[in-house]
Amino acid sequence: MNVIPASEAGATAALQVDGLRFAWPHQAACIDVPRLRIAAGESVFLHGPSGSGKTTLLSLLAGILVAQAGSVAIGGHDAATLPARRRDGFRADHVGIIFQQFNLVPYLSALDNVLLPCHFSALRTRRATMSGGSLREEAARLLGRLGIGAPLRGRPASALSVGEQQRVAAARALIGRPALLIADEPTSALDDDNAHAFLDLLLSECGAASALLLVSHDLRLAPRFARSMAMADLNPAARPEAWRWP
Repeated sequence: MNVIPASEAGATAALQVDGLRFAWPHQAACIDVPRLRIAAGESVFLHGPSGSGKTTLLSLLAGILVAQAGSVAIGGHDAATLPARRRDGFRADHVGIIFQQFNLVPYLSALDNVLLPCHFSALRTRRATMSGGSLREEAARLLGRLGIGAPLRGRPASALSVGEQQRVAAARALIGRPALLIADEPTSALDDDNAHAFLDLLLSECGAASALLLVSHDLRLAPRFARSMAMADLNPAARPEAWRWP
């Protein structure tokens, strides 16, 4: 695993991106990010139109996709050169993801879905139990904070409403305080009041432990974040004049 020197990444960098490039087969580059740095505990709002590469970028940052060039370092470590299995382990340790489609296991209970990252990460397990409680107690605490009461926690994910599933997905991403939390349109299934309440809790739970990168089309959320950026400014390939069709 490559380590980004502290003089370049900064001692508190949760995410450092340099020269990141990616293209789908037979297409021009859709991702070309010269540089992005997010400090530990920082909250960043990213917006852009459909087709501008937001979800592709998040997949690259999470290590789900591997770029053709450049580096993505989390906590100073670039996992791109690791074999796929070790890269999956690195992601489980250091990245929490709220997927746009939630990706819950439908037959598992809400509580067991939240516990899933800890089955793959001893580091997340240790962090989740640092207060002296059990994993299940920490999962229940997060669900409670997100408005999933005790009667719902034992229900299979498939029996929950869309809004409830979205909050379960958030609790799963938060458990064990990963260094980087990535959220892809996490308020899309919530009305305005619940969206702002959800965001309050998300920012509070991230605190100083987890950096938050949230993608949304809802620009009304932007003032809640320490920093806001447009996809076209971060990624020149997202500008309409740069688009190329196969």
